[in-house]
Amino acid sequence: MNTESNVKQRESSEHVTAPRIDASAVSKRFRLARGARVLLHLLRPNRPNKSNLLQALDGVDVSVRPGEVVGLIGKNGSGKSTLLKIIGGLYEKDRGDIRLSGRVLYLSGFSYGTNPYLTVRANMSLIGTVFGLRRKEIKEKIPEIAAFAGLEDFLDVEAFKLSSGMTTRLNVSSTFFCMEHVKPDILLLDEVLSTGGDIEFQGKTMKKVENLVRGGASILVASHDLQFIERFCHRVIWLDRGRVVGSGPARETIAAYIKAYG
Repeated sequence: MNTESNVKQRESSEHVTAPRIDASAVSKRFRLARGARVLLHLLRPNRPNKSNLLQALDGVDVSVRPGEVVGLIGKNGSGKSTLLKIIGGLYEKDRGDIRLSGRVLYLSGFSYGTNPYLTVRANMSLIGTVFGLRRKEIKEKIPEIAAFAGLEDFLDVEAFKLSSGMTTRLNVSSTFFCMEHVKPDILLLDEVLSTGGDIEFQGKTMKKVENLVRGGASILVASHDLQFIERFCHRVIWLDRGRVVGSGPARETIAAYIKAYG
């Protein structure tokens, strides 16, 4: 069974149900300290900022329906992470309207609760605790998590002794198995799915995502990995300096993005 085609397959009804994420005209400004204003001037020499405010988002609209995966693309500072954090409740919006239906889970990286001085086994338990699993549930899942991550022979090794790839597999595997317990209706992913190690492991990880999509989860994912976005997203929203400058099918939107910055 082809994971890629399964993740991107639409229902024949073309998502006629109401969106789980429905955000309209979302705007956000941040007040900049002096050092941040200097850095912003260096990054945007042709767009001087005469005030101490940065317009991170400016009237952004986004909707995601059950069983749909929508990608966010754009250069650094385009507003992708800010949008995800506002939808996830980490930031307050200045203006706009956001309606969410269901349980929301926001992930930025896969280092939740990881302690480099604890063993792999202890870290799996710690991550499970962060996600609200009981001790017995965590203990039962550890062999399965370890097999998924390919870390069966390293359960009693301290995390700082692992390679970066092994650490990634530890975090990704633990998080995704715990997500099966949480069962989010809305999953917000900030630069995480394209960091899952080699192709084989990434394929296994995407099967976990496929299960969430089949269960009706709505997924909004931000990533600089355009190949990943094209393979696994139904639609793509292109942000630039806090505004939507492109939106549509993944392939066409990414092609326009590459042409603009190529």
